[in-house]
Amino acid sequence: MSVLWMCYPCFRPLYAMCVVAVAIGLIGADYHFLSDCIAGAFLGVSTGWFTVAAWECGKRHIRVRHTEKARPEKIFGRLPSKR
Repeated sequence: MSVLWMCYPCFRPLYAMCVVAVAIGLIGADYHFLSDCIAGAFLGVSTGWFTVAAWECGKRHIRVRHTEKARPEKIFGRLPSKR
């Protein structure tokens, strides 16, 4: 949910309602203690933040411009001919 929170901020009220509903349901049904939900939220947010940061970092290094110097043939070798 934290990745969606960071990538699609226009739906944050919906995500917040889902998180609160699940937390209340888990605590109310005696499946988890409040401390379990807080620790799980911290772990989920940390993992989501790391995932988004790694994704953004990777996108910067993969970017290739298609100019005369960086044509696909020069990057990937000779492309197979279409028959």
